[in-house]
Amino acid sequence: MAKQKLNNIRLGLFVVVVAMLFALTVYFIGANQNLFGDNFSISTVLTNAGGLQAGNNVRYSGINVGTVEAIRIISDSTLRVDLKLANRVKPFIRKNAIATVSTDGIVGSALVNIIPGNGNAAQIDEGDFLSAAESPYAADLMTSLGSTNQRLGLFVSDLLEISSKINEGPGTVSLLLRDSLMARNLDQTLINLNHTSALMTQVAAKLERAIDALHDGDGMVHRMLYDTIIMDNVNELVSEISSSIPQQLDTVVADLRSTGKNLAKATKTLNMLTDELKDGKGAIPTLLHDEEMAAKIQGILTNLEQGTAKFDEDMEALRHNFLFRRYFRKLQRQKEKDERSNAP
Repeated sequence: MAKQKLNNIRLGLFVVVVAMLFALTVYFIGANQNLFGDNFSISTVLTNAGGLQAGNNVRYSGINVGTVEAIRIISDSTLRVDLKLANRVKPFIRKNAIATVSTDGIVGSALVNIIPGNGNAAQIDEGDFLSAAESPYAADLMTSLGSTNQRLGLFVSDLLEISSKINEGPGTVSLLLRDSLMARNLDQTLINLNHTSALMTQVAAKLERAIDALHDGDGMVHRMLYDTIIMDNVNELVSEISSSIPQQLDTVVADLRSTGKNLAKATKTLNMLTDELKDGKGAIPTLLHDEEMAAKIQGILTNLEQGTAKFDEDMEALRHNFLFRRYFRKLQRQKEKDERSNAP
C-alpha cells in the first residue's frame, strides 16, 4: 500500500513537471511568434520569396520584431507576404520603410528585414503595404562564392607555375636567386643608385636655395628678372639699336661703295703710271732700263757718300782747331740756352 502511494506521488510529480515544461514551451514559442502579445499586421509585395516561409522571423534594424504570417501568390510575377509585428515597434516604423528578403547568415533560414526609410514619413498603420527591394539570395551568394573560388584556384595555379619557372628557369630573376655574384652586383647597383639619389637630392636642394637667393637677392640678375624699370630701359635700348642699325648700315654701305670707286680710280692711275714707267722715255724709265746710266748714278751716290764723310772729318778737325774752337763753343752754349728756354 505504501509502495502504491509512492508510485502515485512520483507519477503526479512527473505529470506536473511535464505540464510545466509544456506550458513553458508553448509560452516561449508563442512569445517568439507573437501569439500572446498585442500585434498588428502589414504586408509587402515581392517578386521572389527566396525560400521565405510562414513563421520566419521579421527584423527591424537587425532586431526580431515579428514573424511572417502568410505568403500568397498574386500573379505569375508577384507574391504577397503578410507580416505580423509587435505593437511595441509600431511607433518606430514609418511608411517609407523598405522590406527585403535576406538570410540569417550565409546558409541560415530566410527572413524579412525592414530597413528604416529616410525623412520624416508618417507612422505605419494596420494593413499598410511596405515597399520592397531586391536583395541577393543565399543561392546567388553561393554561386558567386563558387565562381570566386574557381578564379582563386586558377590564380593559385598560375602563381605556382610562375614560382616554378622562377626557381628552375633561365631568366634574370632565377639567376638572381641562384647566382650570388649577380646578387652582389645588383646590391652594389642599388647602393650606387641610392647614392646617386642622395646626390640628386643635394643638387635639388642647392638649386632651390639658388633660386630662392635669386628671387630674394639684390644682384644684377634679380634686378634684370624682377625690376621692370631695367627691363623697360633694356627694351628702349634694343629699340634704339634696332632703329639705328639700318641707318648705320646704309652709311657703311655708301662709304664702301665710295671707297670701291676710289680704289678703282687709284688702280687705273697706278696702271697708267706703270705703263708709262715701262714704255716712257723720261729719267725714271731710263733709270729702270739703262744699266749704264744706273751704274753712273750709283758711282755718283758713292762719291757723295765719300765726300760727305770727308766733310764730316774736316768739320771735326776744325772744331778742335784753336782758331775755330771758340766759335764752336759759342754755338754750343747758344744751342743749350735755346733748349733750356724751350723746355716746359
